[in-house]
Amino acid sequence: SLENCGISSTGASSLAEVVTRCHSLRVLELSHNNIGDSSIEHLAQSIQSSQCRLEFLGLNNAQVGDYGAMHLAEALSSTTMQPSLHTLSLQSNTDITDKGASSLLNAIYNSSSLNAIIESNHILRAINLQGCTSVSTPILTMAEKFSSQCPNLKSSKDVIRLKMSKYLKDNLCIGSTEFDVSFNVELMPYVLSFVGASGSYHHLYQILKSWNMPLLYVHGSRHQEPILIDEEYPAGEEKWGSKSDEE
Repeated sequence: SLENCGISSTGASSLAEVVTRCHSLRVLELSHNNIGDSSIEHLAQSIQSSQCRLEFLGLNNAQVGDYGAMHLAEALSSTTMQPSLHTLSLQSNTDITDKGASSLLNAIYNSSSLNAIIESNHILRAINLQGCTSVSTPILTMAEKFSSQCPNLKSSKDVIRLKMSKYLKDNLCIGSTEFDVSFNVELMPYVLSFVGASGSYHHLYQILKSWNMPLLYVHGSRHQEPILIDEEYPAGEEKWGSKSDEE
C-alpha cells in the first residue's frame, strides 16, 4: 500500500507506467496522496492497456476532480479495457461534482436506453463516492446501491440482469399503452423474463407486435376460428381454418 505516502502528481504519473509493466499487480492503493487530475489521466490510460491486471484502485482523498473522474469513466467505457478492475474507490474527493460522478455511473450503468446498458462496463462491481460532498444525494444513492448489490453477483450476466431489472422498473409503467422496444435481440431474454415476472401480458404483446413478427392469426371465419395468414400462399388456394376444411 502507498496510502498517505506523500506521493505527488509526478510520482503518480511514474506509477502509471508500473501498472502496465507489472502483470502481477492487483491492488494499487494511492489514497490520501496529492495525485491530482493530471496524473489520473495517465492512470486512466494505463488501466485501458491490455497488459493491465489491476483489480482494485484506491484514490480516496487524492485531489481528484471532475476532469480526472471523466478520464476514469472514459477508461471504464473503453472496449480495449481488460476485464479485471472490479473496485474503484474515490471517497472524500470534494472536487468531484455531479458532472464527474455522472460520467462514472454512465460507464457502468448508462440508463439512456436498453442498448446502452448492454454496452456498459459490467466488470466494475463497486464504485465508492462516499464523502464526495459536491455530488448530489440521488447520484450518491445510486452508486451506493450498485456497490452493495453487484459484488454479490457471480457473473457479468447476473450484473446485466440486475441493471436491466432496474431500468425496466424505472421506465416500464404497468398499464401504459406504449413500450420502447428498440433494443438488440440479445437483450430479449432479459426483457421477456422481467415482463413475464411482472405479469404484464399487455407489454408482452407490445414487444412481440413491435418486433415486426409475422401476423399469425386473425379471426375471420364464420365461427371465429383462427385462420393462418401466409403471404406466399397463391391467391385462391384454401388455407387452414377455411370453410372447406370445416366441411
